[in-house]
Amino acid sequence: MSYIQNNDFVRSSAPKSEIITISDTQDNSTAFKLDKEIAYEFCPSVAVSIMSGPNPDGWINTFVGRVEFENGFSSTPDVWLRNSSSGTDVNPTPFLSGLFQHYEPYEKSLTITSVDQNGFEFEMKYWKLIAYNILHRQVCIGDLPNIDSIQIDYTAVGDESSPPPAPVPQTPILQGTVVSGSPSLSWNAVPWGLSYQLNRNSTHPQVSSETIITANTSYVDPLTINVEVSWEFFGNISYTVQAVNYQDVASPTSNAIVYNEDSFGIGGGFFKLDEGENLPEKFALINNYPNPFNPTSTIRYNLPERADVTLAVYNMLGKRVATLIDGEIQPGGQEVVFDASALSSGNYIARFTAIGVSGETFERSMNMQLVK
Repeated sequence: MSYIQNNDFVRSSAPKSEIITISDTQDNSTAFKLDKEIAYEFCPSVAVSIMSGPNPDGWINTFVGRVEFENGFSSTPDVWLRNSSSGTDVNPTPFLSGLFQHYEPYEKSLTITSVDQNGFEFEMKYWKLIAYNILHRQVCIGDLPNIDSIQIDYTAVGDESSPPPAPVPQTPILQGTVVSGSPSLSWNAVPWGLSYQLNRNSTHPQVSSETIITANTSYVDPLTINVEVSWEFFGNISYTVQAVNYQDVASPTSNAIVYNEDSFGIGGGFFKLDEGENLPEKFALINNYPNPFNPTSTIRYNLPERADVTLAVYNMLGKRVATLIDGEIQPGGQEVVFDASALSSGNYIARFTAIGVSGETFERSMNMQLVK
């Protein structure tokens, strides 16, 4: 996109991969039952199984994101949306059926909440659904619409003579493992990070120092080493990473990951000096097992970084009946046992929130069925 001159119109689209996620919040107070026919939108491959089971559980999620202009404006522009693939809102007037509230969908809803010289923030609502078969077992979990395929189409109008300075990106957190004998680096995406600068500093006679530019958040360095040389020379290789914004301003340098030459000559590869477990690539809440259960079930979750974690269980009336986790947890694959010995049979909702040291927030909920 070229510079915007004298009230020129700028028409653009931003796919999910270019949208900065600010929050994705599930409101358990909006728990409701959906008609089974709606599950066809989510899970057509298991539709027959769904039609034989109970009505799907649903929640309303609120997604808040940010779109960055390729070039900033000299003052706040006018922005409006056009033909956007957005969320499905819900009718705010429910009708009751037994203990559950049913909602009917209506027009798509997408709202701009703020605009500045460098971009705008928006809010959209969508449904989260869990469908079951005749045995009350989960057969599908999905979003309506698919949150990973949203695209924001917008028009911005304004003047630009010289772009204002963009904020300096936050510092990524670098992690490292070994893949097939080569250093494998990964780091978290950060706000204002348009690309990432991976810095390799080497004292090894056959490996040069180099700066690698990538738009990805991972990189496997394809180093080649003469295995014979490894018995005579020992050289460390260290990596750091920096995020770079669209004005080529880099973040402060990250933590360093250091590798050493494989002195045993096995494949001529590298091993990490402080070898640890392979950390998960992203946050995840994994379905409890068994489900249905009596009286205990194991809930597993993944943390790619150290995080403050809360895991609580609610009944279908929205009352908290158990707090399983409330504190700081180290990164890795974790699990906790939910003991429902003191509870009565029925459906329960586990709500999981993790706030990582990078500032990333992850929230998920899942349905559990206690059968005594």
